[in-house]
Amino acid sequence: MSEPVATHFDERWQPLLASAGLGDYDAVMASRTGQALVKPGLGRRERIRVTLTGTDGRQHTVYLKRYPRSVTARDEWRALQAVRAAEVPTMHPIAFGTGPAGGFVIVSAVPGDALERCQHRLFAREDLDTLPLGEALGVLVGRLHRAGLVHQDLYASHLFVDERQGRFLVHLIDLARVKRPRWRRWRWRAKDLAQLRFSLAEPWASAHWPGILAAYEHTLGRRVPGRVYRAIDRRIAWMRRREARRAGGTA
Repeated sequence: MSEPVATHFDERWQPLLASAGLGDYDAVMASRTGQALVKPGLGRRERIRVTLTGTDGRQHTVYLKRYPRSVTARDEWRALQAVRAAEVPTMHPIAFGTGPAGGFVIVSAVPGDALERCQHRLFAREDLDTLPLGEALGVLVGRLHRAGLVHQDLYASHLFVDERQGRFLVHLIDLARVKRPRWRRWRWRAKDLAQLRFSLAEPWASAHWPGILAAYEHTLGRRVPGRVYRAIDRRIAWMRRREARRAGGTA
C-alpha cells in the first residue's frame, strides 16, 4: 500500500509557492525549479535554493530539502518546531510533506553569513567589539540544551551571524540531526560544545571561550561538571588529530 500524502503549507507563503510551481506535494517532489546545492555526503537527499517573487516584485529566498524517505523529512520538521519552541533563532518553517515519493521540507533563509566564512573578517576588525558575539553563541547553545536538545553538527558553518551596528544575531541552521537524548545528556552536550570550540578561529576562540561558557551556564541554569570540561577537551584533541591526519600531518 502506498503511503498517503500528508502536507502542511504556511498559508502566508502558499501563493508564492504556487506561483513557483510548488503548490502541492506532487509539484514539490517533481519540481526542477531552483539551484541545487551539492555537497559530499548528501547521497539521495537534495538541497535546493529557490527564489520566489511576490506580486510586489520583492524576492524571497527559501530552501527546499527533498528526501527519499518520509521519516527523514518528518524528523527534520519536528526538530525545527522543537528548536523554535526553545527560543533558538532558526529558519521559519514554510512547508512540509510526506508521501509515496518521499518527503520534503521548505524553510526560509536566515540573515547574515555562516560564521565559518565571516569569522576571520569579523575578528580582524579593530572597530568591532566581538564580546557580544561570544555571549550570543553561549546563549544560543544554552537554550538548545536547556530544552533537552542537541544539534550533533554544531560547527561554525551552521551558525549564521547577522551583524548590525555592533550587535549580533545568531541563527542555527541544518537541523537534520537534532535529537532529544534520553540518556547521558552531558555526553551529547559535550560533543556539541567541542564542535563549536573546534570550529572557532584562533586566537579569538581562546580569548572568548570562557565568556561563551559563562553565558552558556547562565542560560542553562546550572554549572558544567568538571568531567564534562575534560570530555570537551578530549574531544577537541581528537578532532585536531583527525584534521592533522587528513591534511597529511602527524597525529
